[in-house]
Amino acid sequence: MNNKYIHEREIWLVDLEPTKGVEIKKVRPCLIMRKFSNSHVIVAPLTSQKKKSEIFFNLSNISFLKKDSWVCVNQIRTIDGSRCIKRSGVLPSYKFKEIQKISGEVLKLLPKGAIAQETKRNSLSDQNNDPSLIQEE
Repeated sequence: MNNKYIHEREIWLVDLEPTKGVEIKKVRPCLIMRKFSNSHVIVAPLTSQKKKSEIFFNLSNISFLKKDSWVCVNQIRTIDGSRCIKRSGVLPSYKFKEIQKISGEVLKLLPKGAIAQETKRNSLSDQNNDPSLIQEE
């Protein structure tokens, strides 16, 4: 498959084998979360079985999915684009944005620019707590 046609928000059948331990296995639908290049894609696997121990986003009534499915945001991984076998369809942007938000919370990601702001805030805080800057009374 020519990977230049893979885009964010799409759901593709992806070959996730080989895997280890608790990683989701088999050829299964995956949501394309991010495409960096033709060979560098971040996906979130889908499952039709909701498990209590996993974090899910429900995708019911999606016409191109054979079953009601859940996005396993705790199983997000980077794959080679050659693992993508066949495109199933595209999620509505509002659903994709909700999944991105949940994924960011699960992965404790910060919004763009937040790291620089946090670094500056920590730097100012460190200066305020610097013992050499404390004035003696």
